Amino acid sequence: MIAGMGYLNFINAFWLRQEEFELKSLDVALYFYLLNWNNRLNWDLNFKRSNQKVMSDLGCSFKTLQVSRDRLKAAGLIDFKTSNGVGNVTYSITANLCKNSKGLGGGSGRGSGGGLDEVRAEINKSKSKTIKSTTNVVPKKSEKPIFSLDFIDDENFKKLFEEWLDYKRRVKHNSYKDQKQIELAYRKMYELGGGDVEMCRAIVEQSIANNWQGLFELKTQSFNNQKTNTKNEQNKQSGAALGRVATSEQHRAISL
Repeated sequence: MIAGMGYLNFINAFWLRQEEFELKSLDVALYFYLLNWNNRLNWDLNFKRSNQKVMSDLGCSFKTLQVSRDRLKAAGLIDFKTSNGVGNVTYSITANLCKNSKGLGGGSGRGSGGGLDEVRAEINKSKSKTIKSTTNVVPKKSEKPIFSLDFIDDENFKKLFEEWLDYKRRVKHNSYKDQKQIELAYRKMYELGGGDVEMCRAIVEQSIANNWQGLFELKTQSFNNQKTNTKNEQNKQSGAALGRVATSEQHRAISL
């Protein structure tokens, strides 16, 4: 390992520089490509890689490779030496964050302890800023949106729709987001129920009973059965009342 410089420190150092120098996607790919090869070679002080191999592995042209390589060097992240007529390039991963790093063979390059200190100083500075910014943030209280139901004239429809909104809010945790959605949902309920409050009530109860997210057309058989049961109950009550009246008349006739 280069002068005690950890792999993670190289990565941290890179991202600090990436933000400052606005490095491109190919610059990122090239840096981590070279870092990976240096790691494979057990962190040699200098290592070689041919232009042809780099271009093949990264899928770039020679011109874009040159531009990207120069940007990384200007950012103080790598250094390299080329030889005329030779395809191999000698690279080194720079350990310090100084823009004016001397790189290969330089006194302020990778082997200096000052480079590592600078990396640590920059990282600690960044962490300090992050901690300070997060501790000073006062979380905002979540405010529930307030919607108006004044567009509903009939109190029976309004109470029924309020039941549906309460179900959406408490059970499904999926309240409507704005006034427009509220009005569209009410219109859907009203139209599905054909303007009949009992039909609308059956539609709302159907969705609640089935744990549905929305309102849907009523299953006809279910509603007809409900109406039939209601009617039968009413007829039964009426029959019982008539029976009581007839019995009363019979008793009166006997007494006479």
